[in-house]
Amino acid sequence: MRRIYPPAAYKHVAKLVQEHIEAGLYGPGEKLPTIIELAELHNVKQNTAYAALKLLQRLGAITARRGVGYFVSTAQHKNATAE
Repeated sequence: MRRIYPPAAYKHVAKLVQEHIEAGLYGPGEKLPTIIELAELHNVKQNTAYAALKLLQRLGAITARRGVGYFVSTAQHKNATAE
């Protein structure tokens, strides 16, 4: 019998952040919550929040500025999804 595993927590958090971006809660160029804030908001560990942001960064939905934070990309990729 094949086991079915739930999606990884970081993918779930990434999907929620992406939905917030698409809904306009975070506009282009706007700073996202910190890793600590994101972890507390979604009740996950900080490394899970970090992995979610890195996934969104790889998809082109957000950009990182070292020492400053994560920001919504000004050029969104329409086909990129965090599922």
